[in-house]
Amino acid sequence: MSNKIIKAHGDATDPDGDGKIVIPHVCNDIGKWGKGFVKALSSKWPETRKFYMKWYRDGVAQNRKFKLGHTTFLQVEETDEKEIVVANMIAQHKIAEMGDTKKPIRYAALVRCMAEVAIYCQKEDASIHAPVFGCGLAGGAKEVVFSMINELWISRGISVTVYNY
Repeated sequence: MSNKIIKAHGDATDPDGDGKIVIPHVCNDIGKWGKGFVKALSSKWPETRKFYMKWYRDGVAQNRKFKLGHTTFLQVEETDEKEIVVANMIAQHKIAEMGDTKKPIRYAALVRCMAEVAIYCQKEDASIHAPVFGCGLAGGAKEVVFSMINELWISRGISVTVYNY
């Protein structure tokens, strides 16, 4: 395991590695799916959108689990060499509208989600391969997110590769 973030150029939906791989990304809390990294996820694994939308419908209807700070995991691929799991982290409040001054990212929710991902990765002996999450449409600051990656994942011995497309 590396003690630093590995930075790679490429597509996070095509992770370079073997074993169990988790691809975490930030989702909003209003059931919107269609812009940013989720377009790549949906293109490669259409079930990711269906899974998210079902989680949204069921979670809202039952007033539980589809809230800021919650994460779900969906296995999307399995071969003899690797297993890929997508982690949907609800850490974005609504979506940015033209002229908004407040960014949709919610760092407290992201910390909780990333802690869930850490527990999952440690239990499953998984590595993390991720886009630069929370910094695009959600409006987060890269230096803050990278600091959180170091504190919540790298410090726990989890191997992390971040892809810049």
